[in-house]
Amino acid sequence: MKIKFLFSAAALSLFFFSCQDANNIGEDLLSNEKLDLNYQTSFEMSAMTIPGEDVIGFTYTTSTTTGTNLVTPNTGLIGDINDPVFGNLKASFFGRLVYNPNQSVPSFKAMTLDSAVLVIGYDTLGNYGKTNVTHDLIVQAIDEDYGDRDTLYASKTLAVKPEIIGEKSFVPAPKDSLTIISHADSTSQRVPAQIRIRMDQQWAYNFIKTPIIEEGPTADQNEELYKVLKGIKISSSTGGESILGLNMSSTARLSGGVTKFYFYLTEADGDKVTYSFYLNERKYNAFEVDNSVGEVNNFLNDEAKGDSLMFIQSVTGPNFYVELPDLNTLSDKIINHAVLELNIADDPIYNTGVLKPSVQIIASKKIDGKQVVIQDVADVIARSLPFDLGFGGGVEGDEGEQRKYAVNITKHLKSLIEDPTLDRKIYFSVYLRSERISRTILRGPKNSKAPVSLKVAYTEK
Repeated sequence: MKIKFLFSAAALSLFFFSCQDANNIGEDLLSNEKLDLNYQTSFEMSAMTIPGEDVIGFTYTTSTTTGTNLVTPNTGLIGDINDPVFGNLKASFFGRLVYNPNQSVPSFKAMTLDSAVLVIGYDTLGNYGKTNVTHDLIVQAIDEDYGDRDTLYASKTLAVKPEIIGEKSFVPAPKDSLTIISHADSTSQRVPAQIRIRMDQQWAYNFIKTPIIEEGPTADQNEELYKVLKGIKISSSTGGESILGLNMSSTARLSGGVTKFYFYLTEADGDKVTYSFYLNERKYNAFEVDNSVGEVNNFLNDEAKGDSLMFIQSVTGPNFYVELPDLNTLSDKIINHAVLELNIADDPIYNTGVLKPSVQIIASKKIDGKQVVIQDVADVIARSLPFDLGFGGGVEGDEGEQRKYAVNITKHLKSLIEDPTLDRKIYFSVYLRSERISRTILRGPKNSKAPVSLKVAYTEK
């Protein structure tokens, strides 16, 4: 039987305002109905930190039935974090160059190379750790063909040639504009904040003087380009203190954007010309994660220790699950609202002022061994709504207070009550985990300070 509901504008407005806090989802509506609500908060739960799974760094497939499926990051990540709790993490960016579709494929014959510069915009959403440290950034040429692969995982680090083809040591300044000298007429101009990496002059010269590049291919231009330069790797070292976000969105990489590979040249008649190569969609972030040297390693796959602390990290780092108890006592109730509260361990030893907690977490269940988001998450995603308008999962509270994640699991809890044979484990992971570096330590179900809690509002049938 299908039941349709008609909502007035006022009712819809009330619904959205009531959903801004996962603890309050539906409660305002319920109070308006004058229902005799009961609450249960005493539930025996268990939890465990588990090894993370690999994440897709890049995928590009096409078919006549499903069309194009493209997964590629908008944020490039470079740098390293050495963390006594989660171990060591290093991030690198890989990408491929293509000819600029808005310029004719050039012939570099009779041209003199003045300089070559890789220009990259900042994406501060990708920053993590300290922001005022020096990044020793290097660029290397990829030495492994990956053009025919439709999927690459983030744990895959492509082989590169040993020589450094570009480098820059700098403290990121994403708010500071720059003054540059125009190559065409030597006038100065102010440009938005950007990273400008001077490429090795000899490498750049050899590149444009490679016969096929110097002549300018007349067909299959990008395929010919790949034979000479398979792509570039960008990485940086900070002594384990910082991750830097790079703007690799289509807006930045394409016409009018800042992120490009510029060659500044002089023609035989003295005219100054500039040619820019683009970075195409075959780009991804690769991560080297070693949790074995961190405290978290002692908690992996140990349910007894999960009672005290739980750990979650983005990229390929660990996740955790909370296992709900037998819910038979609720089988004769009408479930109105259920929220799971996960309290953050903000102890000074965990350095959460610098290594900040994950901004957003999501909840999943396992079906036939595969993780899929629970219905409460799926509904929000399907409607393209912010998570706080139906699920929650964002950090609540201010630094210095007991911060927490509160997640609405009402629909998922109902499904577990309706079918007691379902797995009662709820798996938690970081949202956008391939584009955001983050980690969180949480208090477990039997933690003495602020344990995991489940709050269920119900009415009698």
